Amino acid sequence: MQISKGTASLSVRQGVQVSLFRKVGIPGSKRDYYELHPDAWTSILHTSIAQGGMMGDYVRRAKSIASDEQAKMKMDESIEFFDFVVNQMKQILVQWQEQRQHKDSHN
Repeated sequence: MQISKGTASLSVRQGVQVSLFRKVGIPGSKRDYYELHPDAWTSILHTSIAQGGMMGDYVRRAKSIASDEQAKMKMDESIEFFDFVVNQMKQILVQWQEQRQHKDSHN
């Protein structure tokens, strides 16, 4: 891969934190090995949905205490954006599950 050990280590740690990788043991080896988590991509999408929902909630709370009407209008656009993105990501998950079920039923 032509990357430094430090860069590889950092990338793996970050991947473990977001459930992209998981540590696996290999009998007879003391080294750490990692594999792609079986549901890595859907797990990351679920995390993104939760984060987008939290961001929308933060902006809603900020709007509830804001007094400047222009700021509230900008917050409305942010709320609309987060709601849109979260709904789109949820639809992607539904479509992905449908595609997997369709594929599994034909195997």
